[in-house]
Amino acid sequence: MRILFVAVLFTLTACTSLRPSETPTPVESVEGPAPTTSPVPEQPVVGPPLPTEQERADAARGSAPPAPSPPERPAATAALLTQVEAAVAAGELERAAALAERALRITPRDAPTWYTLANIQYQQGRYDDAEGSAQRALSFAGGNDPLQRRINALLGTIRSAR
Repeated sequence: MRILFVAVLFTLTACTSLRPSETPTPVESVEGPAPTTSPVPEQPVVGPPLPTEQERADAARGSAPPAPSPPERPAATAALLTQVEAAVAAGELERAAALAERALRITPRDAPTWYTLANIQYQQGRYDDAEGSAQRALSFAGGNDPLQRRINALLGTIRSAR
């Protein structure tokens, strides 16, 4: 019993031999010393930009700030939309619809591309598909009022064509 007590006491003291304030000695690998790293300089925390005087004055009057410009399209989408326009001009509506759908696989939230597809589907007489695409375009149009007006006009035309 005494031996068991001494063994447990020895084990416990061995586990607590390092104090939290002590740091263990780094172990070097067989290949050589570990590479040294320079400390990373602290980066300032950057928040949203402060409003300008004009923005503060607009907010005080209650007028809304201008709508943000739409994000740039990827080059592949822009190239496909150029091909869509050429196909529509040539009367190749099936090809134009396929190209527009391909562009939407690249940028699925692009409201003008959805509007273009809806317009092509309307010209094909696919009114249900055209209405669905126009609704999708409207959901992504955001604050783009001219595009929203064009989409709503197309929706009216689609609904009256049924």
